[in-house]
Amino acid sequence: MTLLYRNADWMYDFLLDEQTGRYYLRVVCGTSAWYEMCLLLTAAEAASFRQEVARGTDEPLTLLARQVMGSAPGGIAHREYRR
Repeated sequence: MTLLYRNADWMYDFLLDEQTGRYYLRVVCGTSAWYEMCLLLTAAEAASFRQEVARGTDEPLTLLARQVMGSAPGGIAHREYRR
């Protein structure tokens, strides 16, 4: 996995799996115990997030990361996660 962007305050990473060409949003979740959830991003999301990060903003990524945190531990319905 290649790290494309990290937001340490919200504890998430935007990643590229170079072997598969898939993009992920890895989010640290939990309260008394921490764990990671790694959301598979759609091609459209990945392209949009790459553009946003290049422009110097991470607001859309942060919003999605917050959704992942809020839906933990089950995850966002109908979304695929890396296991």
